Amino acid sequence: MIKFHLLLGKSPLEIHQVMEQALQDFCPSYETVRRWVVAIRAGKEDLDDEPRTGRPVTATSPDVEEKVAAAVRQDRRLTTRQMSEMVGVSHNSVHKILTENLGKRKVCAKWVPHLLTDEQKTLRVNLCAAHLRRHRREGISFLERIVACDETWAHSWEPELKRQSASWCGPDSPRPQKARRAIADLKVMHITFFDRHGVLFDQAVPVGQRVDGDYYLSTLKKVRRAIRTKRPELHASGTILLQDNAGPHRKREVLESLESWNWETLPHPPYSPDLSPCDFFLFPRIKEPLRGQRFTTEDEVNEAFKASLTTVTKSGVRDGIDGLVHRWKKCLEVEGGILNKDIIKVIPGNSRSSQLFVKEVRTQYTELL
Repeated sequence: MIKFHLLLGKSPLEIHQVMEQALQDFCPSYETVRRWVVAIRAGKEDLDDEPRTGRPVTATSPDVEEKVAAAVRQDRRLTTRQMSEMVGVSHNSVHKILTENLGKRKVCAKWVPHLLTDEQKTLRVNLCAAHLRRHRREGISFLERIVACDETWAHSWEPELKRQSASWCGPDSPRPQKARRAIADLKVMHITFFDRHGVLFDQAVPVGQRVDGDYYLSTLKKVRRAIRTKRPELHASGTILLQDNAGPHRKREVLESLESWNWETLPHPPYSPDLSPCDFFLFPRIKEPLRGQRFTTEDEVNEAFKASLTTVTKSGVRDGIDGLVHRWKKCLEVEGGILNKDIIKVIPGNSRSSQLFVKEVRTQYTELL
């Protein structure tokens, strides 16, 4: 339009007035029309910008890139500003080299219950592979016989999870705040047993009572009576007890009693709460509704725990036992690493032992598939 009216001999002001009459609010400013008139008179025939040299690329030269890579290899926790002072370029250039040229990203470390050694990872892999082979042979009857058990603390007050305190806010609303508080001192230990069909037994340990081998054995006797009453078919087929490697669980009298009852103990690797249905399934679901509530006495804590336990079991606990199969497979996939809610691939080391360990794990996993 500007070029057409310019060829008719109109001035920039007249062109702007015509465009303003036709386009109204969408009309460009007079200064824009004037600059285009000057450009068209100078011979401009397209709408593309003129080529420009841009900023110098010396900051991303191979030498600088190598210095940044060496700094990262030396200390992976350096900030971009610290590396910019070491290399002598801006921190924006360092960030570009790290993210675009080197393909790096900064990842926070994840909390795990224990830093596993290669031997512990190998044991986790071997046990998970053995459990999967047995599940493939026996099918659902294997899971039907499993009874998972563990102990947990029920506190009189625990803070809410971060997602529990989230609230809907408008665009101009301030961010909600809450004070950081410590977990209350009053706490009660609960020992819980459950299978695919529900909770078999739950007992609150009196405050001050030591949970040793004798106390645990007396609890197992109560669980045996509960299984005989609630699950006669399980009592007849033989219980497979899934418990961790705590001291009371490994006492000689406990193991002898389990053998005399024809109970089987499912081997469980050490430092592996991620492979226990109580830890990855039942206890988190029980405790989530209790967070943010305050209880003053031991009886109130026990009543709230039992009420939450009843609510959870109404929705079914079958996924807890059945989830073992999925966890065993994931443990093989991550080569024995600790499993969280978000399964993260474990990067093996460069040592000869780590390479042999990874090769052994992948061979077992391929055979299972």
